[in-house]
Amino acid sequence: ASLLSDTVRPLLEVGFFTYRLVGVLGWQGPAVMFGYFAAAAAAKRLLMPSLGSFVAKESELEGDFRSAHHRLITNSEEIAFYDGSRRERRSIEGALTDLQSFQRRASYVQLLSGIVDQMLVKYGASVAGYVTVSMPFILALPHTRGYSMAEITRDYVFTTGYVKSLAEAIGDIVRMGSSLSALAGYTDRIHELIVSLNRAQAEPLTPFPAKPEEEDEDAGPCAALQASGSRPDPFTEQFLLQWKERADERACAEEKWAASSSTSLDPTPSIQEDASAGGVVELSEHIRFEDCDIVSPDGQVLIQGLTMEVPAGVNVMVTGPNGSGKTSLFRVIAGLWPLQRGRLSRPRGKAEVLFVPQKPYFVAGTLREQLIYPHGQAEMAARGVTDADLARLLTLVDPSGRILSSWSWEEVRDWGTTLSGGQRQRVAMARLFYHRPKYGILDECTAAVSVEVEDAIYSYAKQLGITIFTVSHRLALLRHHDYVLELDGRGHWTFEKVEHGNYR
Repeated sequence: ASLLSDTVRPLLEVGFFTYRLVGVLGWQGPAVMFGYFAAAAAAKRLLMPSLGSFVAKESELEGDFRSAHHRLITNSEEIAFYDGSRRERRSIEGALTDLQSFQRRASYVQLLSGIVDQMLVKYGASVAGYVTVSMPFILALPHTRGYSMAEITRDYVFTTGYVKSLAEAIGDIVRMGSSLSALAGYTDRIHELIVSLNRAQAEPLTPFPAKPEEEDEDAGPCAALQASGSRPDPFTEQFLLQWKERADERACAEEKWAASSSTSLDPTPSIQEDASAGGVVELSEHIRFEDCDIVSPDGQVLIQGLTMEVPAGVNVMVTGPNGSGKTSLFRVIAGLWPLQRGRLSRPRGKAEVLFVPQKPYFVAGTLREQLIYPHGQAEMAARGVTDADLARLLTLVDPSGRILSSWSWEEVRDWGTTLSGGQRQRVAMARLFYHRPKYGILDECTAAVSVEVEDAIYSYAKQLGITIFTVSHRLALLRHHDYVLELDGRGHWTFEKVEHGNYR
């Protein structure tokens, strides 16, 4: 409503005062004023950027910043399992920095635009107005000839008032143009949304094109592995051995650096006690539960008196009904939940335990960043890892190479929706091999891949020295495990050795 009134009133004033000036000065007077403002508007349009584009871009950057926060809130547990807080913080701070930088630039442009408007409307218009008022007498127009001094003074006073009012009205229109330009930025974004919705409604659903049959995407190393029993081909086996050695060297160097950089004022505690719950967490080289109770935040006892030890190289399958505490067990291991009672031994570094959920988390970024998450490209380079290494790791779980043949390492997409379910799980397993933790926790994360790839994953993990915890209901997976932990959902549990002859 205010925009309409602020626009209509100056237009009416322009028409009225133009008519009065024509009666006093002839058409030459208003022509000078209109010519000046037309030239000023053209010069401003040529020299100053469009405010509408600035508003549209600022709205886009604000959307990116809100999206980063929403992604963090929605996937908070997965991010915590990956220890990706620093990576997410960099992402959010980057979005905030981009937004603040653009807002500073937009504020500078708006300030400059305001100064130009004031110069053109206030000072420039005054000069043009004096020229307009003086024209009849300077040019000796016919209707001013023979005027007495009193008549000249009278017309000068009236003309000055008309010109001033006309200049103010035109100035209001110029300033309103800046506001309309900013409004156009918002309406442009809304127009894009409406056009997309209309296009979606207008276009009929068309059948999807059928692709010709292709070779089995799991043909290659996985098929060869299945045919040879449990041992990969020599080329793959050599790569796995080299990758394991490189990872061991990095881990050794990191331990030495941590030991040399630690001080007596900031020691790394080997035992952490939870005073409120009574549980004791001991940092060790393996995972061991001693008479441990696990209680959910709402007070339900999920597991009671759990006692088991999982040394390196011993795979464990965790099974049980929904809500029995399978994932909660690993929340305690990761330090996301407190230990209610008992003693828990867990690896020292968070990087030594990697959780792979059924629906893997994908960060906003390139395809490369999906494999190395939560590392960035600088951390990847510092570890001496190249794109060729990543390609080899991805080939282990994607033998056909469809992912790399469809997208490049530098490509940025919404990977959570771009990749299929099986491709997402393959990328997540390649991420596991890249980090090569001591313990890998697989939460139903191989359900969308073939049996050949599934067998290869467990074989490659064994070759790399990754001890696997698997959360699953599929008894067929027992052949890849040494023990099975079964939870009944009422706090009871059993921990038994797997008789492999019964599950092959």
